[in-house]
Amino acid sequence: MGHPATDAPGPPAFESLEHALANSDDYRPYQAREEQRRLEHHAQEERERQEEEDAERRREAAAWPCPTCGREVLPNDWEPRPTGSDCSVCTSTRRREQADTAARAAEEEEGREEARRNGLFGFLR
Repeated sequence: MGHPATDAPGPPAFESLEHALANSDDYRPYQAREEQRRLEHHAQEERERQEEEDAERRREAAAWPCPTCGREVLPNDWEPRPTGSDCSVCTSTRRREQADTAARAAEEEEGREEARRNGLFGFLR
């Protein structure tokens, strides 16, 4: 933005003191706005940090001991579980044992079916 007299950027070469003091095109208003933005940003970060701490405190207050192993169980959002239920370690162990038991039962049943099909002397075939 140039000035009509010189069409050069910046203030005119000769500027009265009154005009220079009243000139809002200097760095002070910018710095004041920047400081205000910085303070607002800092306040917003502080509010977010406080909300996260409050949420963590509520989460920790809602913890319970695992009835199987005694570990502290914290509620979580990605795998909701009823209060008083087993911890994730005990739950995983129980699921793995159930899957292993089911696999063994299926293998045994398959072996019995094979024995029924082949009969008593099925090994001679």
